[in-house]
Amino acid sequence: MSMRKLLSMAALSGVMGLIAVAGFAASTVTPAVADAARAIVDTVARTTACQTANNIELCSEDWSFSSVSYNVVDKAVNNGVARGKIQLRWKNPNGMPKSMQVNCTWTKGGLNSGYSRSGQKYWFRDNRTVKICRSKSSSTGWSKVAVRGGGGNCDNDYAPKGASVKGSILPPWKVEMVRFFTSTATVRVEARQKANVTASAKCATVNSAASAFASGSGMGVATATARASARTSTEAVLRAANVAQQHLSVNESGTVKSQAEAEARVQLKVNAAAIVSCSSSPPGTTTVTTTTTTTTPTTTTTPPTANRPPTGVLKVPRHVYQSRAGKTLQKAPVCVDPVSDPDGDAVSVRFTFSAGRPEGDVYIQPGGARCITFVAPETVQEITVFAYLRDSRGLEPPPLIDKFPIWPDEF
Repeated sequence: MSMRKLLSMAALSGVMGLIAVAGFAASTVTPAVADAARAIVDTVARTTACQTANNIELCSEDWSFSSVSYNVVDKAVNNGVARGKIQLRWKNPNGMPKSMQVNCTWTKGGLNSGYSRSGQKYWFRDNRTVKICRSKSSSTGWSKVAVRGGGGNCDNDYAPKGASVKGSILPPWKVEMVRFFTSTATVRVEARQKANVTASAKCATVNSAASAFASGSGMGVATATARASARTSTEAVLRAANVAQQHLSVNESGTVKSQAEAEARVQLKVNAAAIVSCSSSPPGTTTVTTTTTTTTPTTTTTPPTANRPPTGVLKVPRHVYQSRAGKTLQKAPVCVDPVSDPDGDAVSVRFTFSAGRPEGDVYIQPGGARCITFVAPETVQEITVFAYLRDSRGLEPPPLIDKFPIWPDEF
């Protein structure tokens, strides 16, 4: 029978009975008391959003979402070396200015030159008819500025036929000349967003009001792959990563947030079920039952509300570069901020990592954040962080969990 029907019947019949609404108890039902109780029920119904699952009722959910982080999780770079040839770039991609082209002549059958990606200079036989000009910057005193038929102003050092040169001489078929080097990068980017939720939880069983404070967190993840080209491999990777990130922000942001929210809600219900135990009557209240056949009241008092767990938000770096043996170790702070306890108890925090190691003890930053210095491992991988909060009475809720990648130090 619903509370509203119970109150109506009690008011009409005028009998003695029990009322327990919104945390108070009464022993006499009069029309005025019934109206007041009904008003309280209506108010609570309008202002409190509750959900019941597994006999646990969750009310007053409070949500927070981290900003979306974007991390490169995989990349491949093609530097254009193929078909068994060596790419050589022009000495000057802009060529020799017309004003400097003096003392020039046309020739054929000399040695042209170019530079590899490592910066090494190579010579190769050039059987085309080319225009060369005197140049103080050339090791031979001549620079190539044109090819008969058009183009070819590369300002490369040129050795006329019969001249000697120092360095490696390659056969023409093994050389591919380019104005400047380009790299094509294929990059996979991962978008992550974390959701945190807290709620008051209570047992939904009739005549039981055991309550506690539950929290949960979830992580939403989506990935996108893009390709881009640039003059350096680093720039190509950054351009491809930016394209992938733009795709994620436009097309996947809602999906990532929904995943995080759904995972957090599942964890919230699990945590609530684990910390809420049902008892026979509301904690901290006195229930008085009277009948028409006796005047001796029976009084039962239950213990006060259970201890509520501490809460916090785990904050990890977007990425950390890998450490290298013999080089400076790569480090970054990992924090829980803010840290709070609904009962005002002192809270301690400890951290564990799936790889790498912590350095020193947990320290408190201005503002109250609890942090630890993380030292990156020497291998590229994904790090899982566990942060354990514990109040001064020994209550420790499930750990806060998050992840971040270790990037190669040459990136």
